Amino acid sequence: MRQRQAISEILLITSRDTGRWVIPKGWPMKKRKPHQVAQQEALEEAGIVGQAAKRSFGSYQYEKRLSGGDAVTCIVKVHLLSVSDTVAEFAERGQRQMTWMAPREAVKHVKELQLKELMERLADEFEAVNCHASTMRGRY
Repeated sequence: MRQRQAISEILLITSRDTGRWVIPKGWPMKKRKPHQVAQQEALEEAGIVGQAAKRSFGSYQYEKRLSGGDAVTCIVKVHLLSVSDTVAEFAERGQRQMTWMAPREAVKHVKELQLKELMERLADEFEAVNCHASTMRGRY
């Protein structure tokens, strides 16, 4: 996620296999904690550098099609990542489309119901924080 002119945005990328809109994610890595994997995958899949929260924001499930045609149910733990930089060269550059959008807009683009629900919850939290910040600014 990133802040742009006081608006929080979510990065969506397309999956390489079906082209559906998803968030950066990956398989567990040995000797890496889940939030460290989230940081690595954001860099490899989208050229995003940042700090991921150690505690997951939530999780969702989806069906992953393997190269042999079999499907496996994957559980994704979502770690919010505060973006500090982007890089022009990264491992999966040119293999995916990317776009930044407000959480409520992102909900319209993803297919996985549980991911939609997480984005709705994130949008609610962003709006609560922004409303509180506006109220605080108005008091002083």
